[in-house]
Amino acid sequence: NKFKYLANCYDDQLRDESYFIFSNICAGTEKQIQAVIDTDLFDDFQNKLQDWSLGFKVSKDIFFSISNAILNGTVEQIGHLSQQNVTYSIFKFIQRNNFEQNNNNGDGHKEEDMAMIVLRALQTIEKIVFSIDPVLAKQIMDKCGGVAILNQLYFKQEYQTSSIQDILTMLIQFCANTN
Repeated sequence: NKFKYLANCYDDQLRDESYFIFSNICAGTEKQIQAVIDTDLFDDFQNKLQDWSLGFKVSKDIFFSISNAILNGTVEQIGHLSQQNVTYSIFKFIQRNNFEQNNNNGDGHKEEDMAMIVLRALQTIEKIVFSIDPVLAKQIMDKCGGVAILNQLYFKQEYQTSSIQDILTMLIQFCANTN
C-alpha cells in the first residue's frame, strides 16, 4: 500500500512530509478517513507519537492526523481508533506539547489553540467510548493517567480561558464519574 510506504519509507524527509499529507487526508471525508484507517496507519501513528526522538513538528503532524480523524470521523471510525490506543497517545502528546512549550520549542502554533484541539479530540473520543462501554472508558483514563494530566492543564496559567476551562472541567468530571 502506498500510504504504508510513505509512512515507513527510509527517506526521512519524505516520511516526515507524509504525516502532513495524512493529517490533511484525515481532515477530509469519512471515505478518506476510512482509507487511512484501512491501511492500519493509526497503529503506526500512535506508536510514533510516543517517540520523542522524532522532531516536534513531525509529532504535531501525526497528532493532527489522529485528531482530524476523531473530529471528522463517524462513531464507528472513532470507536475503531479508540481500540488502537489513540487516547493514550493523545495524553502522551499533551505531555510532549507541554514540555516543548515550557522549553520554548514550539513551532509558532498558539499554545491555547493547540490545547483546544487536543481537548476537543479527547472530549469527542471519550464521549463516544463512554456511550459504548463506560468500563472501558474508565480503564482508558486510568491507564493514561488522564486525571493527573488534565488537572495539570487545568491549573496551567496559559489555559485560563473559559472555553478551555469548560472542556477541562467536563473531562475532569467525566473522569471522576467513571471512578
